[in-house]
Amino acid sequence: MKEVLQEQGFQQTGCTIQECAVRAGRMLNVQKMVAGGIGKVGRTYAINISMVDVESGRIEKSITRKYGGEIEGLLEILRDIAHEMAGKRLLTLKISSSPKGAEVFISDKLIGKAPVARSVTHGSNLKILLRREGYRDWEKTLIMTGDQEVSAELAPINGKPGKSSSRKWLYIAGGAVAAGAAVAILISSGADDGPPAASETLPGFRWPPR
Repeated sequence: MKEVLQEQGFQQTGCTIQECAVRAGRMLNVQKMVAGGIGKVGRTYAINISMVDVESGRIEKSITRKYGGEIEGLLEILRDIAHEMAGKRLLTLKISSSPKGAEVFISDKLIGKAPVARSVTHGSNLKILLRREGYRDWEKTLIMTGDQEVSAELAPINGKPGKSSSRKWLYIAGGAVAAGAAVAILISSGADDGPPAASETLPGFRWPPR
């Protein structure tokens, strides 16, 4: 395309995007041309893409998007616009996790941290993976036939947390500090709680304390 336009002496100066698309389309002997631009105001990118019918010179379809993030993220935005321009149906996929903040991978690609939303082509076969430190990986395979909301309950690696205790534990360093000795004192919250239950374990103890 570039070689053909150079041979025809095509110059983009002095014409609008629409006019240039029509002129270039006629030289290339195509029916449709897609043209547009990307601007930036502050930290926000503005993308405006139009499809022009070369014969009539009319804009058949125009898509505008705003995006705030790293410049690499524009690639995914432009991919979605290309799908929409080609007439492919786009669906919305929303992913959340409990606890929040799990890394979300779709087809082995990191797309962000939950909660997150993405546009996905209709019929896509997706492998979804959520990962968070201290929790087991969560996986699901999904075929997009409509808008989807996925909620992932992440399980702790050491099993489900036990029932929280109302007891308060105070650690006091013993005299033999070099030996790492420590004693634990149970402080009653009011009424006599009695001795700790056999299943109750002491919280982790950090030494030296911070």
